[in-house]
Amino acid sequence: MQPTQTALRVGGNGKYKLDSSAKIPVPRPTCVLVRNVAVALNPADAKMVDLSASSGAIGGYDFAGEIVTVGSEVTRDLKIGDRVCGPVFGNNPGNPDCGAFCEYVEVEAQLVLRIPDNMSFEDGAGLGIASATVGMALYHSIGLPMAPVSRGKAQEEFALVYGGSTSCGTLAVQLLVHSGYKVIATCSPKNFPLLKSLRATGVFDYRSPNCASDILKATKNTLGIVLDCITDRTTMKLCYGVMGDKGGKYTSLDPFPIPMHTRSDITPHWVFVLTMFGQAIAMKGAFKRKKRPQDVEFAKKWFVRMQELLDGNVIKPHPIRVIPGGLDAVVEGINELRLGKVSGEKLVVRVAET
Repeated sequence: MQPTQTALRVGGNGKYKLDSSAKIPVPRPTCVLVRNVAVALNPADAKMVDLSASSGAIGGYDFAGEIVTVGSEVTRDLKIGDRVCGPVFGNNPGNPDCGAFCEYVEVEAQLVLRIPDNMSFEDGAGLGIASATVGMALYHSIGLPMAPVSRGKAQEEFALVYGGSTSCGTLAVQLLVHSGYKVIATCSPKNFPLLKSLRATGVFDYRSPNCASDILKATKNTLGIVLDCITDRTTMKLCYGVMGDKGGKYTSLDPFPIPMHTRSDITPHWVFVLTMFGQAIAMKGAFKRKKRPQDVEFAKKWFVRMQELLDGNVIKPHPIRVIPGGLDAVVEGINELRLGKVSGEKLVVRVAET
């Protein structure tokens, strides 16, 4: 193996730059080293670099590839050559060399998912950070019973996924349906077939002036579980407006606008998934965090269950669109995300095309 690799580093606020002489990490004892085949782009690749850039850090949160080295203290049954995917902490101020946008990435073994034989590297690349985020939101923040290995018994309780056609949204819909909930989702009409194929009970156009009243009618004014995958003033207002008379729990994937917390019978919370990597987060504003060992412990348990669900063919990957050009094309893809041009699909690049 060559001593250096190509990586895409944060070049300051809103910027990335290619580094053709980055060191290849020597994995820590509890980690594995993965040769990346494909990496996926996320809205956070734009948002976090725009709002809290860690200059010089490798970017990227989602990888898929083959294990080339296994750390001496790894206890999981992982071996060289395994096809794996998972999340990493890109744009990391405390460990600048651990992002996904590179040829070789060091990963905590507890956060690795084996890619099923019937799934491509490109599809697997979009699973990692969505799995981590949705798991934390549903089973750690809202506090639902963890998704069972076998399909759960049908129940009368409704759950809303706002932004159902995002990568987190489609995964949340599948997990909630698998657990037996009646799932309501919002998205644009062009993505209705995607959500219906995942067995959502009802799908509504978030732009419709009747969206809120239609959801209230569909849920019989009983909705008490809401996951907001978009999170702004408009989405929070609608989510609060469609929750039933008894209130419930609202969880968002970004800091929610506090003035929009208008109901005392609703408990709001937002999930910052990077706490599962076990370090204090020295970022700006609402993203600054102390260590949260409870999030690390939850992640270990959740990734065991997520692997079982993948092995049981319960989870379908989010639709992807491959951008040609390897790591050189990442900036182009991030600009598409910034401009809101990506809907119902995940952008992926093949690293070998760099």
